[in-house]
Amino acid sequence: MDMKIKKFTVILFWLLLIVPMVHAHYLWLELENYQSKINKKNIIHIAFGHIFPLGDVSNKINLHDAVQPMIGILDRSELDELYTVSPSGKREEILDKEPISIKLKEKGIHWIVAEKKVFLGTCFDKKAGVVHCHIDAPREELEKKGLEVMEYFYAKNFAKTLLKTDGDHGNISKPIGQELEIIPLKDPSTLHKGDFLSLQILLYGRPLAVTYVYATYKGFSPDEETFAYTTWTGEDGIAKIKILKEGVWLIKVHFQKPSPRPEVDIERLCATIVFEVKK
Repeated sequence: MDMKIKKFTVILFWLLLIVPMVHAHYLWLELENYQSKINKKNIIHIAFGHIFPLGDVSNKINLHDAVQPMIGILDRSELDELYTVSPSGKREEILDKEPISIKLKEKGIHWIVAEKKVFLGTCFDKKAGVVHCHIDAPREELEKKGLEVMEYFYAKNFAKTLLKTDGDHGNISKPIGQELEIIPLKDPSTLHKGDFLSLQILLYGRPLAVTYVYATYKGFSPDEETFAYTTWTGEDGIAKIKILKEGVWLIKVHFQKPSPRPEVDIERLCATIVFEVKK
């Protein structure tokens, strides 16, 4: 097969696999401030939905409900992991319940990290004649309720948010070890409008080629799944995002594959990072 045709075929295969994922809920962490001081209290909001930024912090999401809002807050108990990574690489679990807050003791670049794994079903309710999306329940339980399971997937959500405390000490480009991870190759908080931010996307620690990267900033749009900038990675897993405006940014990336589990159709991974570009 001609190399150009072969390469196009590979790209088309990955696009067909990735594109349907854009409309899945994604996880991110919002802060009230992205620049802090030693021992200053920092409030964290666990956001889950389709619209950035969060907005109403009183809107709670219950993944067991048949109808999900487009955006809301998750309880700390819904997460599998919530921790900080200090400039020296020390990991410390965040045990606070709502409102979640942390006080940092080390100067430099900190990551606040979250992880959530969940089994979700998209079901058709024959009696009501409606489709229920993303119900957190075992497949057997959904079927016993008379729901037709259209798709059942295992979703893994990974989130990182950048918080700087009194300086720039630390390696911002060092991977944390998430299964799907967005690695900024430069400190985004040092950028300005018109600059480009290079990112590397890692899947199981290796560069992920030919995958879409979505970016938006606070205030761009109130509509769901609407992003200010879209690009994709090269063979080295690297993509470039143009900073269109100063402010708080979110970048996300998806990956999915058929599941080896007989009761699960698809395994989906989603990763986000949030950071602030100062004016």
